[in-house]
Amino acid sequence: MAIMQEIETKLQKGISVSTDEEVYYALLELVKDKAEKKVSNKGKKKLYYISAEFLIGKLLSNNLINLGIYDEVKETLEKNGKSLAEIEEIELEPSLGNGGLGRLAACFIDSIATLGLNGDGVGLNYHYGLFKQVFENNLQKETPNPWITKESWLTKTDITYPVSFGGFTVQSRLYDIDVVGYNNRTTKLHLFDIESVDESIVGDTIDFDKDDIKKNLTLFLYPDDSDDKGRLLRVYQQYFMVSNAARLIIAEAEAKGSNLHDLADYAAVQINDTHPSMVIPELIRLLQEKGILMDEAIEIVSKVCAYTNHTILAEALEKWPISFLEKAVPQLMPIIRELDNKVRAKVADESTYIIKDGLVHMAHMDIHFGYSVNGVAYLHTEILKNTELNNFYKLYPEKFNNKTNGITQRRFLLHANPLLANWVTDKISDAWITNLPEISKLKLFVDDPKSQQEFMNIKYQNKVRLAKYIKEHNGIDVQGIARAFIKGLKSGDFDEGASTLTQQLIKNNVFNVGLNESTFLDKLERKVQEQYLAVDMEKKIDKKSIVEYYLNTIYLGEGCYGVETAAKTYFGKGLSQLSVSECAVLAAIPQNPTKYDPLLSPDDNKTRRTQVLKYMLDLEYITQAQYDEAINDNVYKRIASVSKKEEKQQKTEVNSYYTDEVIKQLQNDLVAKGYSEDEAESLIWSGGLKVIVCQDPEIQEIADSVVNDTSYWPEPVYQLNYALTLADKETKVQTNYSVENLESWFTEQEGYDYSARYYSEDDARAAADEFRDAMVAETGDEVFMETFKLVIQPQVSFTLMDQNTGQVKALVGGRGEKTENRSFNRATEATRQPGSCFKIVATYLPALDACNMSLATVYDDAPYYYENGNQVFNWYGGYWGPKTIRYAIMESMNIIAVKCITDVTPQLAYDYLLKLGFTTLVERKTDSDGLILSDINQSLALGGLTNGITNLEITAAYATIANGGNYIKPVFYSEVYDHEGNLLIDNREPEKTRVISEQTAWLLTSAMHDVVTGGTGSGANSYTGMYTAGKTGTTSGDFDNWFCGYNPYYTASIWLGNDENITYSPGSIKCYMWRDIMDQVIEKKGLDTSATFEMPDGIVQATVCSDTGLLPSNGCPTVTDYFDASKIPTKYCPGVKKVVVCNESHMLANKECPETTTFIYKLNDDGEYVLEGYTWDESLLKEHCNIHGKKKDTKKTTKATTTTEDTSEDTTDDTTTEEPTTTEEPTTEEPTSEEPTSSTEITTTEEPSSDDSTDTTQ
Repeated sequence: MAIMQEIETKLQKGISVSTDEEVYYALLELVKDKAEKKVSNKGKKKLYYISAEFLIGKLLSNNLINLGIYDEVKETLEKNGKSLAEIEEIELEPSLGNGGLGRLAACFIDSIATLGLNGDGVGLNYHYGLFKQVFENNLQKETPNPWITKESWLTKTDITYPVSFGGFTVQSRLYDIDVVGYNNRTTKLHLFDIESVDESIVGDTIDFDKDDIKKNLTLFLYPDDSDDKGRLLRVYQQYFMVSNAARLIIAEAEAKGSNLHDLADYAAVQINDTHPSMVIPELIRLLQEKGILMDEAIEIVSKVCAYTNHTILAEALEKWPISFLEKAVPQLMPIIRELDNKVRAKVADESTYIIKDGLVHMAHMDIHFGYSVNGVAYLHTEILKNTELNNFYKLYPEKFNNKTNGITQRRFLLHANPLLANWVTDKISDAWITNLPEISKLKLFVDDPKSQQEFMNIKYQNKVRLAKYIKEHNGIDVQGIARAFIKGLKSGDFDEGASTLTQQLIKNNVFNVGLNESTFLDKLERKVQEQYLAVDMEKKIDKKSIVEYYLNTIYLGEGCYGVETAAKTYFGKGLSQLSVSECAVLAAIPQNPTKYDPLLSPDDNKTRRTQVLKYMLDLEYITQAQYDEAINDNVYKRIASVSKKEEKQQKTEVNSYYTDEVIKQLQNDLVAKGYSEDEAESLIWSGGLKVIVCQDPEIQEIADSVVNDTSYWPEPVYQLNYALTLADKETKVQTNYSVENLESWFTEQEGYDYSARYYSEDDARAAADEFRDAMVAETGDEVFMETFKLVIQPQVSFTLMDQNTGQVKALVGGRGEKTENRSFNRATEATRQPGSCFKIVATYLPALDACNMSLATVYDDAPYYYENGNQVFNWYGGYWGPKTIRYAIMESMNIIAVKCITDVTPQLAYDYLLKLGFTTLVERKTDSDGLILSDINQSLALGGLTNGITNLEITAAYATIANGGNYIKPVFYSEVYDHEGNLLIDNREPEKTRVISEQTAWLLTSAMHDVVTGGTGSGANSYTGMYTAGKTGTTSGDFDNWFCGYNPYYTASIWLGNDENITYSPGSIKCYMWRDIMDQVIEKKGLDTSATFEMPDGIVQATVCSDTGLLPSNGCPTVTDYFDASKIPTKYCPGVKKVVVCNESHMLANKECPETTTFIYKLNDDGEYVLEGYTWDESLLKEHCNIHGKKKDTKKTTKATTTTEDTSEDTTDDTTTEEPTTTEEPTTEEPTSEEPTSSTEITTTEEPSSDDSTDTTQ
């Protein structure tokens, strides 16, 4: 259902005939309906973020944005004569927070929802907030700030709890506010209110009866604490909040199956500053009510609660008199005293005690009985650790950590500054919306003049919006005042004090003439600004540089900007090769490019050119002989000749991407031989060279046909490239407009972020015409030139090369019609992020070649963090336990790749990548902000690069593996001869460089063969039966989609994506396209499909333990794989020792247990066995499950008597095991993974013996 229909369904009438208030409530109801559909409690464990305040702000626009319907709603309202901005004014801001702590809490729960995590906020439903500030007689006055109306974001629930205080009990009621994640789930902000609250006890001020707790408890946030009554009221508030929260936590955990002994598996409680600190004793109290003893309850809660500290001053940490707690919450004091006793029993430092000097120190309780303590900024955390809470840090260094808080970018940028947000997205994609570090990519544009201009234009537009707002809401016309001041200036000579040329340079490159200029005063204002900037520029930049900048940007007709472009357009050569006569032609144009166009008006140009030559002679810039030669030169005949040649070429000879690259490579090679760039250019175009190219026309035709087959592609979108030049009707001074100006204009007109992407040429043409006509109407200028070009999206690049010769046989730089020479070549010029394709070349290639690893080396796929503290995630979202490198390659496992490169070291990986021919990597550089950038880090494993790589270079890297480990730089031509037949360049036998051993190359090929036969790249497996190997790659946000692979004849890489970082998710289409090209090539060339990669000497098969990668002991699960003979493990696995546990009781499993988990004993770095992943008290393993089946006696097993096998034996009736048999080596050629016939399981708490022979290099 369309948004308009949904809104009008809520209204029961048309939008245009409804009041703004009616539309607001319809939108509120619509948003709540849509948000509720995205509510999810998925996930066993849940976070409860308890905070005294949540400064959530107005929610309508924020929720519309996060639901992805903001633009549609805004446009719908505008079409019906409504303004979303005006409707937003109707909304009352929830009075639930006050300052930084509350805003950070709001952003925290927003991020929880956006990340799709299972977590809710918990707080109080304040009716009046802190207070509303008004001014009377120039003095501040505090008044209530009501916000709760009959229809609001609050949703009343059926959940209520009795909450007892000293001497009385109140009834609570839970209200929920939806927390809508950005393109993700909806979570909840749980707000508890008291059923007996009475707003009538508050008058015009914030004074009220502080003694009447049943009526005042949830009226105000932070009630006045200048007296004991106010301070005591805060204690009542805090306990009311945490008691309700604790009951909710326990109820939800039990509903999910918790027996409360395992509460830590179901709940995590974040204590946001000390206001919710009483949740610790309250949870303990409630667990005791459930029959759990005090000591265990304390232990449980200590694993559930974590504490966030917001202040560096120890004396500012909240502490309450014992008398307050005895009066308000007497039921908690015995528990708090017991907690204090436990601290005193183990800690000598009195400064850390919970009860001291008659006060209960809430933060001390949080630190002692929580599992984590974090500050909210790095410096803050360091101060806590080193000074203010150093006494606690010495006790619990493992608990202290930092979590830098900040306002979510969806609030401070996406919502607050839509113009800037759209600009950021256009530059770096929209990944920053959910991953703020992405915003650092803007550093690439810091020194880009175009980007600076765009940025300043956005600032200007926002200032205009602000001025408009001030005028409408405060009656002050800021712009009018400025214009009046300018009009009052008496001087009429606006060029005075700065050269006209300098002002023209500024006008062409800084100001958008016509945009935001509707009156003479607007233009006058801009003229004054030009003058000011011109004077300032001449103070900082010398005249010569200004002239150079001017000449490089001046318009010289025929679409030429800058003298170098004009030289090539009119004369077919570089500027340095022009004669005096030809230079005079160009010098004649700028005064009036239309009138003096040497192609359209050669006679007028000749007249003007004669004047220019006369000036040059008079000023002695040229001699009389040079003047005479120029005057007699028939230069216009040459211009006409070049024009006809270019026109003919444009009509009949648009070079292919391959030819463009041949020209580019040839020019580079000639320059390398000592030719200047101009000489090389001249030699290529007019030197009579004979170039023998490597392109295979049949293969090229196949590649072009497949990538342009519309059946592979979604409905196309067209990106508009647009340029407009207007000329003043009298002065002929020109003003230039770009597609960015078009987007800015439409954004201002439409009121939403506008992107020049269209579904048809007609739509694009209509938008361009509307913009052009508007600029003409606003400026009064006439159209001088307009450039209109559409580029189809998504796009593609493809490279195919012969790995044995390095010759590139086919190249695709994009899809759609190629309309010009030397256009953007996505195969050789676009630097894109490679994603998981890089795992092979950056991680596993050096691991196998230089680090004594094999395809059977085992890594544990378990939670893992980068060295900077960020967590590494797998694409499948979970963890698969111990897996071999072969399996990790096949399934593209991220965590194992990062663990592996950490062992390899990023530096070694970087060194190998340089040998593989990558030229775009960054070793180390400092950006304009002084930040050091480098690709030598762990994210290199996953293709997280500063700049990205080209399709051509990653194809050459994969070709190195296909070529037995020898790198050959890609070549596009084999020979180049001069006009006399002399050999200039010889690429027939290109240089080979060995990068890896042939054994490493063969092993990698074997692993990547698994990728296409049963892994993530199965869509690329050849229908012809040809042996194929390769690897998929997809980057964050699905901006880049790759498949790189090869067969015994050719290596090829394909990339799919949008030119701008916009999500495109083609799934396996990339693999299908790659396969279809390669299969057609196989058929066309009649290739032998039985060909394979010959196994080199030194490759052997061996069987190892699949859990450790070591030689197997009896009972080990095994895997048989190929090895470099020099890298077979020499040490034996100490034996696989497992224990099967009931998921419900966490005790040894019986046959009747419905769900079980197998845990493995592993050797740690100290040579001791630890039961990996088992987080419960291991005393539970003394007995079998007492929930399922009849409890039976067990006998302890004996320890293993050798270091290579486990002889554990269980004689109970519940669990039976067999002595494992030795796994036989498989007879198949390909590696196989098999489990032993049975595995020995330990059913006793005795630890297995350690084995000193354990190989610790893995």
